[in-house]
Amino acid sequence: MKEDPIKIDKIISEVHQEMPSPRIPDSFANRLAQKFEMRAMRRRLLEDWVLKLAAVVVIGLIYAAIHFLLKKNMPQILKPEYVLPVLGVLAIVFVFFFDQVVLKWMFFLKKQKNKHV
Repeated sequence: MKEDPIKIDKIISEVHQEMPSPRIPDSFANRLAQKFEMRAMRRRLLEDWVLKLAAVVVIGLIYAAIHFLLKKNMPQILKPEYVLPVLGVLAIVFVFFFDQVVLKWMFFLKKQKNKHV
């Protein structure tokens, strides 16, 4: 069952006349580019942080493996005397994340805001 192409073209042109195309703001392309740039920057910052954190973790694992192989006894991390060092390491990871990701992200947003004002 083939329809007449002229009839379909007529229906399409009628629909276009009845429904106006949506109005796109003049700043649409700039906002889209800015959002893309922000997402790319956030992703790059997180990837850099994960890479640096992975390097630190690998060095710690190598140290633990050497310690285990030489002494044959591993400290239990849940013992009360190890709580403070573990909390210290968690604090360092948080500060490292804040310094490497959050501050750079905030400065980037400030620069973007000043650039578009």
